[in-house]
Amino acid sequence: MTETRLANKVNEFFSKDITDTKIYLIFRSVDDETSEYLYSSSYFGFGRRDYKTFLDDYKKYLSDLVKNKELTPYDVSVNEKGSIETISSSQVPNINKIKEVSSPAESQTITDDTDFDPVKIWGYVIVMKNSDRKIMRTYRKQVNAKLMKESKVLNFRQGEVEIIKSDDRLILDFKVDAIEINDECFITNNHYFNQFFSYNEAHVNFANANFDALKEIDIIENFDDFHTRCVESVTLVKRLVAVIKEDRLSWLKTNFSNAKKVANEYGLKIEFDDAGNKINYSNKNCNISDVITLIRGGCVTDAVDMERYIASSVRKVASATS
Repeated sequence: MTETRLANKVNEFFSKDITDTKIYLIFRSVDDETSEYLYSSSYFGFGRRDYKTFLDDYKKYLSDLVKNKELTPYDVSVNEKGSIETISSSQVPNINKIKEVSSPAESQTITDDTDFDPVKIWGYVIVMKNSDRKIMRTYRKQVNAKLMKESKVLNFRQGEVEIIKSDDRLILDFKVDAIEINDECFITNNHYFNQFFSYNEAHVNFANANFDALKEIDIIENFDDFHTRCVESVTLVKRLVAVIKEDRLSWLKTNFSNAKKVANEYGLKIEFDDAGNKINYSNKNCNISDVITLIRGGCVTDAVDMERYIASSVRKVASATS
């Protein structure tokens, strides 16, 4: 069954001896000239006693995390709660850059003399190898360092409490936003996964790169304004990327008369031009979410009671075979 595939992979990996574990703290900066993201890292391991405790706890955590979870393809615009999304590693932006610095040759060991600010940690990667030379990577966006920086840290010692400077203290929660096995990513936290790999910027770049081709389809009047509104919104630009990948503007042009009828039947706030063959987009007279809903095919009718619904996510059902 599909829902056991990841659990089987995780259990199979841990059925072998774990021969090496390293935790890489990832730092991100921006190139002043190209605006390209640059990554660097520092890494550490564990003392023998702490390592065994960590390994036992982490095995259990990962096994529980993936147990009985349904796997669904990564959807650029929406995620299904309770499921784990899958995507080929080759399709994840910036992952190769992060993997390149997640190795001892490209990283520096953290020692007592290492000077780094925990607040600047972008996230961390745990790289584990087993006796079969298989590799599992887990990714986590760091989210609590800033809170630590701004809070007081109390250390209990011999019945008394002392306040410790929090600037150089590091707390990792060891939660997981994605598991990578055999060049496939299994996303357990869509929100932080998107943040860690800078998906929003990748979505904007993708939408801008396809701007001319979309405009040439000539199905939305004032397309420049429509495009600008989309790329300024994290939610809308994800949906626009889905529209591009599924070629939904061409679909809309081919099925425009039916689409216009559906928009009226579902009460969508969309204005059409006088000729009736274009969406006349304007911020004042069109609800941009309604426009995206129409283009993505989000106006659905229940097959049982024929009630009409607006769906946040749609998936085509394959034809039944005899």
